[in-house]
Amino acid sequence: MKQLTYEEAGRYAWREVPDPTISAPVQALVRPLMVACCDLDVAVCHGRLPLPPGYAVGHEGLAEVVAVGDDVSTVRVGDRVVVPFQISCGNCRECRRGLTGSCSAGPLMAMYGMAPIAGLDGGGFMSDLVLVPYADANVDSGARRCRPGFHRLAVGQHPRRLAGGGAVCRRIGGP
Repeated sequence: MKQLTYEEAGRYAWREVPDPTISAPVQALVRPLMVACCDLDVAVCHGRLPLPPGYAVGHEGLAEVVAVGDDVSTVRVGDRVVVPFQISCGNCRECRRGLTGSCSAGPLMAMYGMAPIAGLDGGGFMSDLVLVPYADANVDSGARRCRPGFHRLAVGQHPRRLAGGGAVCRRIGGP
């Protein structure tokens, strides 16, 4: 699959990497439709947050579920979901208290698209596929009716409800 990889400040490259696969019953595979861009992305792009090269970028987004493990119960193949940047189990003491950045199931601050900061390579949403390790805890299926905007890379983090039950995804800026 294709994956956008950080090379150095202001320079990124598409690389061919192996497809992620489901290896645990609580996991899901998603196909990114939109990716959010935040202040960390901008700082890295402009060299204000120097990071080593070679990691996948894109740490939150709107995606379509393409496969689920046997124990996943909150989403199904074909659902559109919002995947937050933090990778958390949803079951540990910290997650139950809402402190998902301190989830005890992985490294402190585990997140997609920021492997050097996270201490975990969760892949990135600027990829053809992303593995969600704890699908029931890490996806919001409320985006099922969200219609992506004109550009695949537009920010899709804030779906807005419309009259009649539809939704749009608002573009917010980026680098």
